Amino acid sequence: MSNRNFFYISMTRKEQLIGWLYLIFEITLLPYLLSAALMILFPESNATVLNLILFAVNFIVVAVIFRRYWLEAFRDLSGRIWPILWKSVVALLGCRVVLTVMNDFIFFYCPQYFIFTDTGPVLQNINDAYIAQMAKEQYLLIAIGTILLVPPVEEILHRGVVFGSIYPKSPTLACIISVLLFAAVHMLSYLGIPDKVYLVICFLQYIPPALTLCWLYTGTDSIFAPILMHMMFNAIGIFSVR
Repeated sequence: MSNRNFFYISMTRKEQLIGWLYLIFEITLLPYLLSAALMILFPESNATVLNLILFAVNFIVVAVIFRRYWLEAFRDLSGRIWPILWKSVVALLGCRVVLTVMNDFIFFYCPQYFIFTDTGPVLQNINDAYIAQMAKEQYLLIAIGTILLVPPVEEILHRGVVFGSIYPKSPTLACIISVLLFAAVHMLSYLGIPDKVYLVICFLQYIPPALTLCWLYTGTDSIFAPILMHMMFNAIGIFSVR
């Protein structure tokens, strides 16, 4: 982590407060409100449609709320696109290596959670499996959602709001809280499944990407770097189920 206690392009306190409130709302109420509205307006809709609408709504709301932050960060890109690009690619490759090593370690102790393919044993995260299932119904729209809509939203909220608001007080604490929250948010929908060991394993799979995204944000001082890496990471995942 960098020793700086601020970012050149940062959010105002008002933006951070609104961001925290919206993140809580997104986690606790928004999916249920959208689901209820869809059941009334379009009773034939399914979970895939709900998630596509959720992707779009989140993107629009975040784009509107943080339009000042977006614009300033975009203006700051001038002359820095190439460093941001290559650092994002290097970070992605490093993250993939760490995940491979982690999965090998998990396979040694918990081989029952792996499926065997032509390329070897594969541990599929429960959230990734859910996205892959939706992709079978609406591949193009799910691909657009997971590659273009989800990464900007999650990076603005988790890196820009959570990490960015705590970072001036304690970079270490900012990293810990944002990483754990990022992993937890992805697993909340699956807490009801009985195999808690599998849930913990899936939770741990989000730690290396989240750490890498925090490091990339501080290393480039641009929110567009973690957004770009997140897009590439999701693209690899969605293209693998094509």
